[in-house]
Amino acid sequence: GFSYAKEEEYLGNYFIFGLQAAFASQNQLDNLNDNKETVQYSFFKNTNLFGNSQRQKELDRAEDFITKDSFGLEIDLDAIAMMGSSAMSPSGASVDECREFVRYFSVFKNCKYIHLCEAAPNFELFPNQVGKTLGYFVLDVING
Repeated sequence: GFSYAKEEEYLGNYFIFGLQAAFASQNQLDNLNDNKETVQYSFFKNTNLFGNSQRQKELDRAEDFITKDSFGLEIDLDAIAMMGSSAMSPSGASVDECREFVRYFSVFKNCKYIHLCEAAPNFELFPNQVGKTLGYFVLDVING
């Protein structure tokens, strides 16, 4: 979807916040680096703790890059540690860190949507976790 949207010019500037370097192929990184004018990213290792100075620098960089025009937030639930998702992982951002991210960007007048993807509830492992988390994100946008 991303490649199609980019190719068809439906997508303007795009910022990936918290890219997991270990799971990005060299081809993907090369493609991102070849499109630096419209696509930028920061690695997870630089964004995983709120309050650290590098994280704030990356938030500021993302803000400068995307908020001048209409933009949306895409939260990949695979990036949240122990979240019921299509590729659940023991490592990633916490739900609270993602909520803070959503609140940070949803206050901008040009924030037009939130896309919550890759949710895959597993009621045996984490009953109600996914639905409740999605609800928190929606409330954070509404309250933003």
